[in-house]
Amino acid sequence: MPLWFRHGEGLPVREVAEVLSISEGEAARQIQRGMKEIRKRLAGLGIVMDDRLLAAAMVPAASQTATMRIRMSISRLTDREHES
Repeated sequence: MPLWFRHGEGLPVREVAEVLSISEGEAARQIQRGMKEIRKRLAGLGIVMDDRLLAAAMVPAASQTATMRIRMSISRLTDREHES
């Protein structure tokens, strides 16, 4: 999720942390781990990319449908928090 919010949605790390209710440091760590895992899987296919190129490649791949589903999920979570 943090990786999607950062690169798919283009949110700054601070906002990723806010959306997920985690610290900025934890958001940054999770984003880095996600990037590392994707690079590892791509390397297994013979594709090598640095973080900047990989992040740039992720933006066009983000679909409008996935974006809407994520926003709806966040909305539901927020609604539940307000009900509590």
